[in-house]
Amino acid sequence: MKLNKISTLFFLIVVYACKSLPVENPSQKLAEFLTQTYLSEGDLRAIESEERRFQYQAVDLNEDGNKEYVVFLSTRYFCGSGGCSFLILDSNVKLIADFSVTTPPIYVDSQSTGGWKNLILWSDGSYHKVIYNTTLRSYPENPSVEPEIDLDIQSKQGFQVIFKTPSTQKVYTF
Repeated sequence: MKLNKISTLFFLIVVYACKSLPVENPSQKLAEFLTQTYLSEGDLRAIESEERRFQYQAVDLNEDGNKEYVVFLSTRYFCGSGGCSFLILDSNVKLIADFSVTTPPIYVDSQSTGGWKNLILWSDGSYHKVIYNTTLRSYPENPSVEPEIDLDIQSKQGFQVIFKTPSTQKVYTF
């Protein structure tokens, strides 16, 4: 009887440990996602090799203990006059959101809606509050049409900042 309890406890520890392990080499998994799932063959032909770059940061947006990946696509192919593209992928590298016309930094609010952190994104000349849509299971794609908010230095306190200075962050290729 005691051996069964020990075996069960050991099994539960192993299962929990495996569940909480991060994706090995996230940059490689993200690059594979970009080339094999996100981008079409036409996209890949159109993007010059020196433009096949991205940056990412890992942050837990839904407080489940697993980090989501916020991917910044900042080369000419993904940017225009209104900003660049950002992706949010879950810990298994599945697409949650695809933002257009966004400029860093991204602020992660301490408040949540539907279990997901609210995001503050700069788009179209102002900050916009972007709220996770539980019905669509995604954040809205175009932050510029979301409600504008006034974000001053005091209101930024308590926010987590990601991509504060992208120029100093590691760049990966795909």
